[in-house]
Amino acid sequence: MKFAKVVPESLTAGTFAEVYDDIDSMLRGKVVQNENAEKQRITHAIIETAVFERVKFTKSKLAKLELTDVIFKNCDFSNCDLTNATLYRVEFYDCKLVGANLEGAYLSQVLFDHCLLDLAGLNKLDVRKTQFVSCNLKDANFSDNNLRETELVDCDINNLMLYDTSLKNLDLSSCRFATLELESKTLRGLTVTEEQAAMLANSYLGVRIKY
Repeated sequence: MKFAKVVPESLTAGTFAEVYDDIDSMLRGKVVQNENAEKQRITHAIIETAVFERVKFTKSKLAKLELTDVIFKNCDFSNCDLTNATLYRVEFYDCKLVGANLEGAYLSQVLFDHCLLDLAGLNKLDVRKTQFVSCNLKDANFSDNNLRETELVDCDINNLMLYDTSLKNLDLSSCRFATLELESKTLRGLTVTEEQAAMLANSYLGVRIKY
């Protein structure tokens, strides 16, 4: 599903460093490609109607980042501080967010497609109409979240932590996991396969199922 309202042909070439030149720390209408933007330090940067391709943000501190109508392709956000970010109509394709911290972020109409989010801190999120498609979320922390119209499709979520998060209307039947970290009280309304249900029943309800 497409969310970002971006026409790449209408954008001009730019660099992430331009965000420092604007009084409001804003970058708009740009295509940024093949850039090393590691270890940046900026609070409340605003990026609108932009495309980033093969940009490396590793270990950057981008707290309170605001993104609207932005597409990221093959970008690296590993170990980034993205706490309290606001993401509205944003798409990530083949991006790396291993160990990234998005605690307290607001996500609305966001797509993560073939992304690596292992060990990511995805806590205290307010999530609306967001999709994780063919992503890795192994050992990620996905706790204390408010999930509305959130989809996980064909993802590896082994050992994903889901504490203090209602799983009602969440469908994990296409996902892969041997174990999850959660509370039995949050299982009501969760959709899983028969095999997954047996595993969860054994782990959290002490029920043994014979076949």
